[in-house]
Amino acid sequence: MSDSKRTVLIYKEMARLKLCNKDNGPVRFLLEKSPFNDDDDDDDDACKSVDSKECSAIGQIFPISEMYKDAAYRIEIKLSTTYPLTPPEIKFLTPIYHPNVDPESGVLCDASILTTATYTPKMSLVDIIEAVIKCIDEPNCDKPVRAALGVEYVNDRATFSNAQMEARKSGLPRT
Repeated sequence: MSDSKRTVLIYKEMARLKLCNKDNGPVRFLLEKSPFNDDDDDDDDACKSVDSKECSAIGQIFPISEMYKDAAYRIEIKLSTTYPLTPPEIKFLTPIYHPNVDPESGVLCDASILTTATYTPKMSLVDIIEAVIKCIDEPNCDKPVRAALGVEYVNDRATFSNAQMEARKSGLPRT
């Protein structure tokens, strides 16, 4: 894929993400920072922004499960120079008590849709955000990056829920 086609694709994907900040939508995401200037309203200027570069977007996800629904979580979506051929990396910037999120790096380590085995270049960033929210709402305790939390989630949900509720204080208020 040529640099300009990649940039136009990313530009369009960012535009789609901006439309996800609705309470009643299938997925809720608040785009806070895009690789493009807010005044980039034509593709020519946008193309100059990310040609041949790794880029990222920052925004908030709004999980819907009982355990995570009271807070929003800021994430970074890193798009490598080979995106969309390779999946984006998702990194939590807001601390989250979760078996699939590395506490040191914030990297989401098991969103099954983000593995090269299941990811396809036709997946939109909206699809990716939907998969991230699903992963947060339904942790994969078969492959936790934090084994103790995976065991706690499966075997002692009350303790997990209490610890997550305390950690939720680090979450962002839902707006």
